Amino acid sequence: RSANHCTAVSLHSHTLYSKEGMMFIPHLASRMPLLGSLLCREIARFEASNGKRIDFSCMHWMPPALPRAVLDQEVAQIHERLGLHPLVSITDHDCIDGVMHLQVLNLSLEIPISMEWSVPYDGALFHLGVHNLPADQAHGLLKEMQRYNAAPSTPRLAEVLSALNSAPQVLLVLNHPLWNLHYDSPDRHARALAAFLRANDIHIHALELNGYRAWSENRDVLSLAEALGKPAISGGDRHGWQPNALLNLTAAPSFSDFAAEIRRDRLSQILILPEYREPRSLRAFITIDEVLRDYPRQPWGHQRWTDRVLVEIDADGHRPLSHFWHNGGPWWLRSVLWAVRAAAHPRLRPVLRRALTEEVIY
Repeated sequence: RSANHCTAVSLHSHTLYSKEGMMFIPHLASRMPLLGSLLCREIARFEASNGKRIDFSCMHWMPPALPRAVLDQEVAQIHERLGLHPLVSITDHDCIDGVMHLQVLNLSLEIPISMEWSVPYDGALFHLGVHNLPADQAHGLLKEMQRYNAAPSTPRLAEVLSALNSAPQVLLVLNHPLWNLHYDSPDRHARALAAFLRANDIHIHALELNGYRAWSENRDVLSLAEALGKPAISGGDRHGWQPNALLNLTAAPSFSDFAAEIRRDRLSQILILPEYREPRSLRAFITIDEVLRDYPRQPWGHQRWTDRVLVEIDADGHRPLSHFWHNGGPWWLRSVLWAVRAAAHPRLRPVLRRALTEEVIY
C-alpha cells in the first residue's frame, strides 16, 4: 500500500438482477459425453412436452446475491483488509435495476449507475463495462443500447458509444476482450475483435484484467492494451459470494475522478489479492456451487436455483425452470448437484486445491 492510495475501486460485480447468458451449455455438453447425452435426452423430453424447441440464446440465469449484499461485501473487504475508502461499481448484465434500487436506499456511499453491456458484433459477442452513467440520462442511454442489440449495425454502435463517451464521468471498459464468448474458432474471434477495435477504439477507455480468467490470458490482454496505448484496469467478475480478487488503487475520492484518471491520465494501478493465486478451477467450482444452491431467505421467486434459470417457452415470455421442474430436475442432475455440493464443502477444499493444477503468476 502506498501513501498515495486513499481509495480502492471494485469493478465488475454481478447480482440477482444480472441476466447471464447460457450459450455455454451446448459447449460444455459437447465436452462431457455422458452428461451431454443425458442432457440431450432431457431436452428432447422437454421439447416434446412443451411443443417448442429450446433456444439457449433465449435463456438466462441470475446470480444468487442481492445488490445490497454484494455492495456490503465489497465495502467490507476494502475497509477491513486495506483500510481504504471504497468505490464499488456493480455491473449487472444489460440491466441497471439493481444499482437504481441501491440509490433509492439513500446510502452514504457513492453508487455509480453501471452495467455490463452484451454487444453483438460481426457474429461475435463482446462485453463492455459501462460505468457511472449520468443519472438524468441513464434510462435513455440504456434504451439506445437495447435498440442497438435489437438491430446491430456498425454505424449505430459508433453512435451509441459516442453518446456514452460524451459524458465525461462515464468509463467504458472492454471486459475480458480475449474470451471467446460464442465459442467460435479462435481465428474468427480474433478477426471480430480486431474489427471491433478498429471501428471503436476511440471510444474505449481501458481493457480489463479479469479476476476469473487465466493469468496467461490476462498477460495477453496487457500486451494488447500496450499495443493500443490504453491502460489495463481491474475487473473482479464475481457471480457468487466471494469478493472480487482484483481491485484498482487510486488517489481519486470519487468515481468521476477515478474515470478522469483512467480517461485523461491513463493511470491504472491494479491490486492482485491472494485469492487470485488460488487455482482458477477451484474458484470457479466454488462459484458454481454457490450459484446452484437454494437460499430460503432470499426473496420469493428467487430462493431455489431453478427459480433463477429462465426459459422463453411461449408468448407469455420467460418462465423459471421451477415452473417445469417441481422436484428440482431429473434424477441425474440432482445427483450431479449433490456431488458438486459435497466436493465444494470447506473441509474438502484442501483436497481439491492439491488436485487442481495451479497456474503460476509472476
